[in-house]
Amino acid sequence: MSKPDLAALQKSIHDHVAYDILLRKEPLAPDQDVFDVGFDSMSLSRFLVFVEEKFGLRIADEDVVVDEISTLDKMTNFVATRLPPG
Repeated sequence: MSKPDLAALQKSIHDHVAYDILLRKEPLAPDQDVFDVGFDSMSLSRFLVFVEEKFGLRIADEDVVVDEISTLDKMTNFVATRLPPG
């Protein structure tokens, strides 16, 4: 998959994390710590499956650093830097 624009990438990640994983009715702020609102190890597993299915990326568990995915901005960067150029 080629690199989508960052706004579209962040919206896709936001909608999945906020509404499908955390089951929130209200949106998350881009810099809000997802672990403070209920994101946990099961959420992380679901996020990684989403990234693999949606973007075709394989991410090993040992490649995930919690500080690199603690906010939507960081999640977006985490995914964007692993997408092939294009």
